[in-house]
Formats: sequence, structure tokens, C-alpha cells
Amino acid sequence: MTIRVESTSRSPTAGRLLLGPGPSMVHPRVYHAMSRPLFGHLDPEFLAIMDRMQARLREVFLGHPVPSEAAQQAAANVYAG
Repeated sequence: MTIRVESTSRSPTAGRLLLGPGPSMVHPRVYHAMSRPLFGHLDPEFLAIMDRMQARLREVFLGHPVPSEAAQQAAANVYAG
């Protein structure tokens, strides 16, 4: 994947595309995401997300006539490359 970085900097590499190995330019969205506070596995917000996810997964797997068939279909979708 290549990302073109827009910059207002006057450096010689501003706005250029780096395709080589090594330290790569990071998209500003990544910096923004990394600046957000982290929360752990015991955080109430994380637990709420997990509760919603479990409820949705139960609907998918337990709502299917043959739960093992649903699991096979899900695995096939994940590994279909």
C-alpha cells in the first residue's frame, strides 16, 4: 500500500512518496489515532464493546439452523484470500 503524504513543510521530501524500506512516512490519520487515550481489557468502555460484540455473535451463530455450519462459513470468509 502506498500513501501520498501532503505537507506544508518546505523540506525536500515534502509531498513525495517514499517506497523504500526502513522508517516510512506515517499518514496523519495514524498519528491522530495514536494520540487517543488507550483503554485496557477491564475498562468499562471496552467491556461494553465486548458485550455488544458477543450479543451480535450469538445472533449470528445461535440464530443459524446449524451453528457449526455458520462457524464454517465464517472461517471460510476469513481465510478466503
